[in-house]
Amino acid sequence: MVKENRIDPDELMASLEKEGYGKLTIFLGAAAGVGKTYAMLEAAKDKLSEGLDVVVGIVETHERADTELMRAGLPTVPTRHQEYKGKVFGEMDLDAILARCPQIVLVDELAHTNVTGSRHKKRYMDVKELLAAGINVYTTLNIQHLESLNDIIAQITGVTVRETVPDQILETASQIKLIDIPPEELIQRLKEGKDAGLSQTSNAERGKERGSGSQRRRSFSVIPYFASLLMMIVMTLIITPISAFLGIANISMLYLLPVLLSAARWGRLPAVVTATMGVITFDFFFVPPIFTFTVADLRYLLSFTIFMLVGLMTGTLSARLKEQINYSRQRENRVSALYALSRDIAAVDKLDDVLESIVSNIAGTLEGQVVLLLPNEKGKLVLKNGFRSNSFINNSELAVASWVFDKGQKAGKGTETLGTAAALYLPLSTEQGVQGVLGICFNAQEAQNDPERLRLFRSLYWVSGYGYQ
Repeated sequence: MVKENRIDPDELMASLEKEGYGKLTIFLGAAAGVGKTYAMLEAAKDKLSEGLDVVVGIVETHERADTELMRAGLPTVPTRHQEYKGKVFGEMDLDAILARCPQIVLVDELAHTNVTGSRHKKRYMDVKELLAAGINVYTTLNIQHLESLNDIIAQITGVTVRETVPDQILETASQIKLIDIPPEELIQRLKEGKDAGLSQTSNAERGKERGSGSQRRRSFSVIPYFASLLMMIVMTLIITPISAFLGIANISMLYLLPVLLSAARWGRLPAVVTATMGVITFDFFFVPPIFTFTVADLRYLLSFTIFMLVGLMTGTLSARLKEQINYSRQRENRVSALYALSRDIAAVDKLDDVLESIVSNIAGTLEGQVVLLLPNEKGKLVLKNGFRSNSFINNSELAVASWVFDKGQKAGKGTETLGTAAALYLPLSTEQGVQGVLGICFNAQEAQNDPERLRLFRSLYWVSGYGYQ
């Protein structure tokens, strides 16, 4: 009989623990104002009394007397001051905590969005860096800030929570402590003003919704609709003098031309709007009795319905065809770029020629300024190759590239880490580890947010890593 080898649960859990990785403890609140921060501070004081090195990274007391009293006596790393739009904000000093390297650090409000100019966009990303450095973290989180519950919370409360954290954060936590109080007590706390952040959060969410709504309004183009109206006016002026010669049937067919043009040029919605204008114009000027919207012969309603269906169907087909054409072009460009880079890399033998080929190919394909930074004898990153790169490389950009090299993670423009940088930086990784940093600053601002261009850059980046190796 074959003996069954069973995995010991303790051994399994131990194998899942990353060596040198800090442990995360989350004080999870069922609602705002239930006392998460107070519970976290209380647990921290217990650890401090046991002789552990505990510090406060950032804690929001909201001027609550009991919370401030509980915080008193705990060592604190001073917050750093970050200026944004003329105002100064206090943010957690990540570098100071890493240098201090305590056993436990308290980080309040895990879902918080950092002020623009911070290293990471979100506070939970700061926490991930602290954990990677081997520092244990105590943090607080409200249940409504989990991404998977965002839609459910919005349906129940009518409020969309903008600041969220990935559900994987809970999966990586070593311990989760649920903090809750009876509803009556929570309501009483709210009446007493003990949840100062609640109204501020609601106002901030409403402000963000107004801002996003105005942005959508600004992005709405009226040009297709003005053009459709102009086509209808011109068509009417042309048809009117010869309407008796053309007849109703031919006139209705001529009014389909602007609908087809709108569908081919602008897509479904402009085509439907153009069809609606065509129905109104055709009915008013040519369907008896003319110069009224009354339809004497109900059979014309069938013509009006066909107008609308033509606009809807041609607009939909046109939009799909454009998507397919764009996808085919993008795929062709991607394959051609990858082939060209692979061919050029295979054609040279010297490392310097390989690096030059990488930089020039990526810069030419993506229409941007590209840099390649490699470590020197002292391990400090220096500019090895650059293609029209003098305009954006400075000490700040070198600092971002150095962070990417040290951490082996992407950062810079378009990411949630050091997003204020002028360029996007990716680690040049091989089987031997990170060998350098590849950066690109797109010439056009909109190219930075183009998903296809970013996918192409990542593909070229992987080929570059293989070519360097």
